[in-house]
Amino acid sequence: MLSTPAFSLFPQWLPVAAAQPAMSAPWWQWVASTDSLTARL
Repeated sequence: MLSTPAFSLFPQWLPVAAAQPAMSAPWWQWVASTDSLTARL
């Protein structure tokens, strides 16, 4: 799971995370693999 500072960098993801509480590490890894900014974290 991403840290709180990471969420503050991407506030647009908060509604998605709130709507999908079941999102697991694989989903975040997919996001990281498709988002260069996330990949840097």
